[in-house]
Amino acid sequence: MEYDIPAICRLHSNGTVFRSTLEAQWASMFDILNWDWKYEPEKFKNKYSGWTPDFCVNENVLVEVKPFSKEEEFNDIVRYIESTQNSRFENSEILLLGKSIFNYDNYPMIGWLLNSQMGMDIATFSHDKAMGYGFAGVYGNWKCKITDVNPQSEPEGASLLDLLFKWDVAGVMARNMPVTTCPAFN
Repeated sequence: MEYDIPAICRLHSNGTVFRSTLEAQWASMFDILNWDWKYEPEKFKNKYSGWTPDFCVNENVLVEVKPFSKEEEFNDIVRYIESTQNSRFENSEILLLGKSIFNYDNYPMIGWLLNSQMGMDIATFSHDKAMGYGFAGVYGNWKCKITDVNPQSEPEGASLLDLLFKWDVAGVMARNMPVTTCPAFN
C-alpha cells in the first residue's frame, strides 16, 4: 500500500517556506541573534546533481542544517558538498549546523566549520557587547564570521545558558509558524 502524504513545511513571517522545522528553528535563532540570512540562496552543481545550501548568513557564510549531533554524522554530506565546490566557496568556510546548540569545553558550540584548507573545525559562539553574537572556529582563525572582529585572544565568552534559552525560544517560534505544503524541490 502506498501513501501519498505531502511533506509539511513551516511558513516564516517574511514568506519563506522552510522544508523542515529544524531549518525554521535555525532561521528563528538567526533572527534572535540579529543575523541577516537568506534561505536556499543558490544551487551548486556537480556532474551528477547539485547542492543547495540551506542558508547564507550575513552574505558570506554558507550554512547546511542536518538533524545531527556528532561531527562524524556529517561525513557523507561533507563529501557531497566537496564534490560540488567551485570558486564561490573554494576558499571559504561552510557552517554545518546540527539539531541543537552543544556544550564544548564550557563554550557554547554552534556547529562545525568546513574549510577547504583546514577540514573540519569546531565553531563556538562569540559575543561582543557592542557588536553582538557571532561565531568563530576553535582551532583555526578566531576572527568572528558575523562581526568580522579579530580579537587578540579568545573571543569574549558567550553564556551557554543564555544561548540555550534563545535556542528554546527559537524552537517555540518555529513550532508556532503556520504549516503549509512544501513546494517541489528543484
